[in-house]
This record gives sequence, structure tokens and C-alpha cells, in this order.
Amino acid sequence: MFTKIFKLITRNIEVPSEFVDFADKQSYCKTRKNADYLFLEWWLIHNGYAAPPENWRQDFIWKKIKHYVDCKRMNSVNFNVEDESLVRLKESFSMGKLTHFLFYNTIDGPEILKTGDIVSHKLIRYEEAGSVFDKLRSSQYNGQYYRVA
Repeated sequence: MFTKIFKLITRNIEVPSEFVDFADKQSYCKTRKNADYLFLEWWLIHNGYAAPPENWRQDFIWKKIKHYVDCKRMNSVNFNVEDESLVRLKESFSMGKLTHFLFYNTIDGPEILKTGDIVSHKLIRYEEAGSVFDKLRSSQYNGQYYRVA
């Protein structure tokens, strides 16, 4: 299964105008740039690889294998999570609404995405949520972390 997910995620994806329109309308994002970080999950759903989320507790669902997935775009080797967010993640896990994390990275610049841009995605790890929670360690800063890569 990991090989299939790796091949699906690790690719260059061209930004279509439909995504730009979608990103422009995401008022809950702090900035338009934050909306760009929804591109991978939007692409998976828009192209029929995944089902839309049921609610805020997951980013998408792989219905055939019953995985409720939270995507985490990584900009370091660590998945950092503050205590308040961890409480919500664990609550989602206990409810069965979060089963897996998908850790990936992209090359990120300061510009917002525009139609025709090519975005490279690379899967780092796909892991069961419970396993990730078991591996979390106290951070010297705030919250906890898990070394993903």
C-alpha cells in the first residue's frame, strides 16, 4: 500500500485555475498563502483519488480502506504539535475520525500559487495516527514533536 501512496503523492502537479478560485475563497485561512497549503488535498479530492472530509477532523478520506487522513506539510524533519492541537487530534482519533497522518513536503516560495505553476510533492511518511501519538516527545519549546524524516 505504501508504494501506491508514494507514487500518488510524489509527483509534480500543475496548478489549475479551479484551485486558484478555490484558494481565493478560503476565508478561514489566515492568509491566501495558507490556502495554497491545501493544494495536495484539493487535488486528491478533485481528481477522485480521495473523498472530501466529513468535517474539520480530517483533510480527506480514503473510503475503500477507511482511512481518515490529516495531511501535514513538513518544513522540517519534525512534526511539531502544540498541546491544545494535540488534544483535538487525539479526540478525533478516539472518535474514529482520524486514523492516519500523511507527511509530505514541497518546495515553497514566498509567492502565492497561480494557474500553470508546477508544484513538486514528495511523500515523507504515511503512518497510523496512534503510532504517531505513541512516538511524540516533549519539545524544549512548546508542546510535543515527532521526528518524521
